[in-house]
Amino acid sequence: MTNPVNAKTSTLLAMEPEQLLEYFKDEVNLHLPDNIDTPEARKQAVAEMNKAAAYICYFKEMEVIAKNRKRAQKRRGCSQEESDRLLGIEEVCEAYKRICETMYDAITKNMTMKRLMLDEVKLLGKTT
Repeated sequence: MTNPVNAKTSTLLAMEPEQLLEYFKDEVNLHLPDNIDTPEARKQAVAEMNKAAAYICYFKEMEVIAKNRKRAQKRRGCSQEESDRLLGIEEVCEAYKRICETMYDAITKNMTMKRLMLDEVKLLGKTT
């Protein structure tokens, strides 16, 4: 899978959760389109949906890696502090996955509403 952020997984997993959160705030660049009334706006909306989908997959992967690393560290007898740090990373990745899912869902709903409005206009005999 292509990494949608500009850092290695190992670098991200070595960060403190607060650092990772700040990094993702700066790095993750998703926008809810203002409208989807023009073909160009719809293309932009689809591009944002694709970007959100890539981020969802990436953050799920990061969440699983952090969870597995936390379990492995516990088996090796790591400190509670290290276990808590990895749990924090897992939670940050889960939160960003949910943020991206919400963005994806919002764009999808906007596209569906636009399609329904166009269908209704056609039923009424008007064209757009």
